[in-house]
Amino acid sequence: MFKWRRGMIIRKLAHKAAGIVVIPCPAEQAGVLDQFDALRKEAEREIRIANPSITVEDILRRAVTECREKGVRIRILTRRYESGFGTNEDTLRELSNLLKGVGEIRIRQSLHAKFFIFDDKCVYITSANLVKGAFYNDEIGVVVRTEDAVRDAIEYFEELWKNAEECKT
Repeated sequence: MFKWRRGMIIRKLAHKAAGIVVIPCPAEQAGVLDQFDALRKEAEREIRIANPSITVEDILRRAVTECREKGVRIRILTRRYESGFGTNEDTLRELSNLLKGVGEIRIRQSLHAKFFIFDDKCVYITSANLVKGAFYNDEIGVVVRTEDAVRDAIEYFEELWKNAEECKT
């Protein structure tokens, strides 16, 4: 089991006071998608997702359903994979159907960044793709709530979004 050392706990508390929370997610303690799920429950207006590899799992289906009920818009920026790995045509079609009336998808083939923005309040930057494997890999994430950093992440997302192609499935 992964354990925090004493010095790491003190640094973690200092980061939290500064608006930054580091979320280590060793394979034994799957937490990346759990963290995404907890943050998306706080969203009231919009969730922006930038993630190159997405599969439609129960956590994503539930997230979209609950966002639809709350009136929360979802925008997904991803890349298209030709093979069965990652966000392939079948996944894009399923995501498009799932997002009808609540969001949209755009494709950017050079996308490798993995981050989520919840309203204009919080950005979650992670090493994890939005796939089932995120439950079984050693991953890490950082939750940032500082105004300047969130604004920078929003500007970056919007620039990527503006230069991405519409998803036609």
